[in-house]
Parts: sequence; C-alpha cells; structure tokens
Amino acid sequence: MRLQTRIAPTPSGYLHIGNAWSFVITTLVARTLGASIQLRIDDMDRARFREEYLDDIFDSLKWLGIHWDSGPQTAVEFHNKFSQQKRHHLYNTALKQLSEIKNPDRNLIYGCRCSRKDIKAARTVLGLSGNIYPGTCRNKKVPLNTENINWRIRTEDISPITINDHLTKKEVQLQETTGDFSIRTKKGEPAYQLCSVVDDEYYGNNLIVRGSDLLDSSAAQLFISPFLDNSLFSNTKFLHHSLITDVSGNKLSKSNQAPAIRNLRSELSTPNKLFQ
Repeated sequence: MRLQTRIAPTPSGYLHIGNAWSFVITTLVARTLGASIQLRIDDMDRARFREEYLDDIFDSLKWLGIHWDSGPQTAVEFHNKFSQQKRHHLYNTALKQLSEIKNPDRNLIYGCRCSRKDIKAARTVLGLSGNIYPGTCRNKKVPLNTENINWRIRTEDISPITINDHLTKKEVQLQETTGDFSIRTKKGEPAYQLCSVVDDEYYGNNLIVRGSDLLDSSAAQLFISPFLDNSLFSNTKFLHHSLITDVSGNKLSKSNQAPAIRNLRSELSTPNKLFQ
C-alpha cells in the first residue's frame, strides 16, 4: 500500500511559523518515503472560521513552496468539494456507532454537563494538571439526547495506547493525559478527535506527521479507531517531530502570538532563511 500523509491546517487564524515548520517537515518526510501529500483543511470550528484565513492557507503554502498531490487547489474548490461540512453524514454515522457500544456492561459514551469552569474547579480539588477531564459526569447517566451537553468517551481502566512512532514505540496512558475526552461538543458538532479519525480513513491517509505536542491526540485517535472498525488507522505510521520554540523554550503557536507567515512574506523575498 502506498503511503499518503496530509497537511491539515485550520482556518481559525493566520498560519504562523510553527505551522510552517510542521508543513516543511511533513513535506520532507513524504518526499523521502515516496508518500503522496493531501491538503486537508479542518474547518469544523465555524465560530472561528474566516474567509481571509482560508485564503491565507493557499497563499502561505504557495510562498513556502509546498506542493500537494490531492485536495483543494483553491478556496472555491475547497468550499465546493472538500469542506468538513460536506462530511457531516460520516461523522454522524460514527457518533451513532460509538453511542451504541457497551463496554462490557456500560455505555462507552456518556453525556457531560460540565462547563470549562466546572472542569477547572474539579481539577484544582483533585490536584490534576494539564487538560485532564476528572470524570465528574461519568456515572451520572445524563441522557445523550439532553441539550447542551458534551459526549465523552470512557478511558478509565484501559491499557496504555501504543504508538508506532518512526523507529520507536511510545505508550500513552490516556487516563493520565486527557481523561475522558470529548467526541461531540455542546453545540452538537463532532469534535476534533472523531473528525480526524473519520477523515483520515475516508481519504486513505496512513502516514501522520505532526508535532510532539500532539502525541496525546494520536493516542486518542488510535483508541477510537477500533470501535469504528477502522482498519486503515490501526496500521497508520506516525512521526512526531520536535517543535520550534522561542528563546524561552515555549512552542510557537497562535496562542502565544507566533509570527504570522503573511507578515514574513513581506519581509523575506523567499522562505529560505525562515528557520535560520
């Protein structure tokens, strides 16, 4: 089977130098291994979507000299054929499938009323760090058809998830890193982890190159895939690369005002000196 990877930007802000770093590494890995590259733009978060952010993806990739083999070539083509809004039926089928699973005598999925404030307070009381969900609603039996609830997937009492990462194997214990993560939002939209698994199966992506900060996401997606009879994802190859950081060692991201590629385009005639 031929390898195919993907570049998966999100049009929720202008692409920045951290994105460029990941895209360049993905391209180099793909060309070295003879893999094809898909452009997959993740636009499920419509609240933060902006048309100018979508245009920036194509402008920035073109300036970086990154070429892809499949996926949209223009914003118009993206809207017409490749938007995640076109695949809602696939996500809804997956959500229904997961909601009907019992493991072994309890539902795999449960409803959660917790707000971000509730979760933060519970973490403080329990002494939990990071983004771990403390399981507050796990046994409250909130009906899944209740309005304004998250759907969460149980991760307690599971074995560590093994990730075949390049030449080594890594293990992630989800209960210690994310806890019971969300697969459907309070707005009734499929959440990122579920969309990513469904999309990669749909498009045939079997090589995933991403930053080391997304190791937990890889584990969460590997956990979901067997419940969806996802044969491709269970055999996917992974490579989690190091992150580009600022002088203080913090990763360059949207949240800490990483330099936008669109600004660098006006300062540099070519991207050759971008990472020097």
